[in-house]
Amino acid sequence: MMKEEYHFFQIYYQKTFFLMLFVGMLVCLLVYLLGWRFEEFIQSTANQIAGSLEDSSGIMPTAFQDFLSIIKNNLMVGIMIITCGFIPFFGLPFLYGVTIFAAIGVIASFGTIMGFQIGKIMLISFVPHAVIEVIPICYSVAIGMYVNKNMVRKLFVRHKPTATINIVSLYALRSYLLVVVPFFLLAAFVEAYITQLLSEIFL
Repeated sequence: MMKEEYHFFQIYYQKTFFLMLFVGMLVCLLVYLLGWRFEEFIQSTANQIAGSLEDSSGIMPTAFQDFLSIIKNNLMVGIMIITCGFIPFFGLPFLYGVTIFAAIGVIASFGTIMGFQIGKIMLISFVPHAVIEVIPICYSVAIGMYVNKNMVRKLFVRHKPTATINIVSLYALRSYLLVVVPFFLLAAFVEAYITQLLSEIFL
């Protein structure tokens, strides 16, 4: 089944996957650089967040609870990206992916502006799992765009051959279960367990 998926990736997903990766990195870098124009706003926002955290007296969740929460959020992101493909607005899953990379740029800019210690914390707590998450995010965009192209062609470019909605949905589901879910599981494990270990060692 993985051979079939890889073959499907080469035919239908590969170009979109690498295009999303390239454009996403550019957007991330651009947002990171633009973040320096809002240095005062970022610092004041960070102070407000720190104050609210100090005021809260909630019980810290366990690593397993973190893992469940993270994987739930990650899987929902993948589902939402792919589901966008069923809306006959061309490029919607790609735009969704761009906003995610922009958010990564904001976080990176925040860590740098807040100084060395915050930057070090961000590097250890954010980068390891973020690097892994990039793969399923780009793959979800590729799946979503595959669905999206078929939906747009079916409705607006009827002279081009398209697969049925059922077939498209089955391929999308297979790709999601075989590739997106395992990588999101790995990213959630790294964020919940490995990141905590790195923090104890280096911070």
